[in-house]
Order: sequence, then C-alpha cells, then structure tokens
Amino acid sequence: MKARILSLAVVVLLSVAGVYASSPKTKIYNNKIGNVKELTMVDSETSKAIKKVVCNYDSNGILQEKTFYIWSETQGWIGSQKYSYEYNDGKLDTVVYNEWNKNIAAWSGTQHLVYTYDTDGEFLATRQVDNLMAAK
Repeated sequence: MKARILSLAVVVLLSVAGVYASSPKTKIYNNKIGNVKELTMVDSETSKAIKKVVCNYDSNGILQEKTFYIWSETQGWIGSQKYSYEYNDGKLDTVVYNEWNKNIAAWSGTQHLVYTYDTDGEFLATRQVDNLMAAK
C-alpha cells in the first residue's frame, strides 16, 4: 500500500513538473538589424522586460561584442556586463570583460582573457592577465 501511494505521488509530481516545464515563465524575443542581434527576455505572465543581450558582429558574421542589460522600472535598460572579442588570424585572441559600475555610470573592472594556440593553430590554454601589453 505504501509503495502504491509513493508511486502515485511520484506520478503526480512528475505530471505537475511537466505542466510547468511546458509553459516557461520567460519569453525570449529575437531581433536582428544589420550586424546587431538583440535578445530580450520578458516575463510571460506580466509582459515586463527582465533583461536583454545585444551582440555586435562584423561584416563576416564574427562576434565582436556582447553586452548584457537589466531592466529597471525607473531607469530603463542598465548595463551589467560587456564582453569584447579580439581575433588574430581568424582565431579568438583576447576577451575583454567589463562590468557596469553604477557609482560612476561607466564600464569598469576590466579583465582580460588571452587565448594561446600551438604552432598548428590548436587551442592550448586560456589565461587571465592584468596587464594586456605585458602578455603579448
């Protein structure tokens, strides 16, 4: 009898989980204009904006910059994170990461990730550097 009740409870739990999984709380709207692609996340129940990601590509379709924003009811879109991508011979060379500093209303907290490849062009490692000029 206990096994039957436990089995029934598991079936009910999985059924409820399936209903919630099939109707996500967040909708994603995709917009592309030229070399800029924007993904906006909206609460599907309230239709209020939550966050968005803006990706900038070069004319060859290679990602150059990705910026994350959070929606504020009082201030609109506020930057949160930004990644800038640099390439060398078609391979990712450096990723520059910044966070939005609301106290000075500017991007700050810069971090650099440098990618290293062997002589055949195979990826070897990533390292974080404080002084990008010293790393090159």
